[in-house]
Amino acid sequence: MVSIDPSARLSAREYLEQYYRSRLFPSYFERVHEFSAQFLHLDANGKIDAINAELDDLLATIVRVESGMDAIERASTTEDAVAMAMKSRVKCPGVHLVAAHVCSAIRGATLVS
Repeated sequence: MVSIDPSARLSAREYLEQYYRSRLFPSYFERVHEFSAQFLHLDANGKIDAINAELDDLLATIVRVESGMDAIERASTTEDAVAMAMKSRVKCPGVHLVAAHVCSAIRGATLVS
């Protein structure tokens, strides 16, 4: 990527494919990216609705990948997966990304009666 000779450099696509194969990003990253991308076109209340609709599944996806524990990976429901992860105190850096969205959405939301 930083080669002096331009002909020795790969294209951006080739670099991304190379990094994708090397697992630079966790397998849930694509799911988190899709979740994040929809926030670009939503107002604060729409963001809250999106979080409400997808949060459990998104957290379960992250927890299943990050835990590396067979019991959590095999959990039949999202609630079971998240509960097991909380009990075992699994560290899940991906949850920080989701928490940032939740906090930013709450900040601009209005009360709906």
